Amino acid sequence: MRDIIFRGKCIDNNGRWVYGSYIFSPGSHMIREHKDMSRTWSVIPETVGQFTGFIRNDEIYEGDICDTHTRLGKCVVKFESGMFKINGLSLCTFAGKLEVIGNIHDHRNMLGGEVY
Repeated sequence: MRDIIFRGKCIDNNGRWVYGSYIFSPGSHMIREHKDMSRTWSVIPETVGQFTGFIRNDEIYEGDICDTHTRLGKCVVKFESGMFKINGLSLCTFAGKLEVIGNIHDHRNMLGGEVY
C-alpha cells in the first residue's frame, strides 16, 4: 500500500511548502506531516496538490509545470476524470520524458500567464 501524499503552501510559515496528509474541514485546510504527526500546518487551499506517484528529476505533484520534451512543450499536471493528466493525456503517456521545471503557484510566468 502506498502513502497518499499532498503538499501545500503554509499560511503562517513564510509560504514554505509542507508535505503529508491533507485534512479538510469547513473553513480549515491543513497538512499533517508524515514524519512528525504532531506537526500540522494551515495551508493556502488553492496550493494543495496530490503526489502523482511519478518521480523523474523530482516528485511530480498536481499543479506542477513539466517540460514534456515533445511538441507540447511545457504543460501543467492536473487531476481529471480520476487520473493525473497533462494536456488531457494520461501522465503514463509521457513515461520517462517529463521534467519538473516549476509549479503554477511559484512560477506562473513559465506558461505565459494562463495556467488553468
